[in-house]
Amino acid sequence: KQWYQRRVRGISEQELERVLDQTIVLFKFLQDKDIFERYYKQHLAKRLLNNRSISDDAEKNMISKLKTECGCQFTCKLEGMFKDVNISNTANENYKNYIKNKAGSSEAGSSS
Repeated sequence: KQWYQRRVRGISEQELERVLDQTIVLFKFLQDKDIFERYYKQHLAKRLLNNRSISDDAEKNMISKLKTECGCQFTCKLEGMFKDVNISNTANENYKNYIKNKAGSSEAGSSS
């Protein structure tokens, strides 16, 4: 896993950082940043829901760069998407554990 974090789909950390920085440079020249926000939000949602993101660290790094460039208001919903995914994953894990424990306790009860 550490190797994966250092090398994301054949791209080194330094290369990824360079690409994100270049994206921000282009972003600075956009006149309609709200259109970019809408596009980025839609595609981030798809990546998060389908578990297709290159890495959470890369996504959070990009959001951090956008936050530095545009402020908290611009990235608030993007950051909220990560929180929602984490809450959902935790709830799913808790539910799976509950079902597993419930199944284990009913088997133990029926064998006595």
